[in-house]
Amino acid sequence: MHPVRLVEIAELINLGKIPAAYVVILRERNGDRCLPVTLGAFEGLYLEHGLCGSSAPRPLMHELMVAMLRTVHCELKAVHIHGWQSIFFAVAQLRRGIEELAFECRPGDALSLAALADTPVYVSETLLAQEGRPYPQEAMRWRAQMGRLQT
Repeated sequence: MHPVRLVEIAELINLGKIPAAYVVILRERNGDRCLPVTLGAFEGLYLEHGLCGSSAPRPLMHELMVAMLRTVHCELKAVHIHGWQSIFFAVAQLRRGIEELAFECRPGDALSLAALADTPVYVSETLLAQEGRPYPQEAMRWRAQMGRLQT
């Protein structure tokens, strides 16, 4: 397995009226780097919903997926963001008993599941070395951009 770094969702920034409507800032837990990941409007809303712990009148897709996993005694063990080729790649790692499974998924979906299931998120060290930015400067840059877009 490739070296990974534990990260946390430091900020979710709503950019407003542009197609990639959110940026999530993933900050390494014991370091000063971060990885900004742009999300579409729906992915950002789902992640915001998961982070805030709010509930909808009916379950949203990610809530349904977490409920289904629990019903079949399957645990979301971790989320890994591992690649970049003009888009980010992610894997959801599951465990059911002694069996471990991994599913490729979009980072926004993986992060929403992780937020709902209180699961750790990892970024490959290679990706963080290549695409990582200094924190908190990167978050401040995105917040400044948000202000320009919303005025």
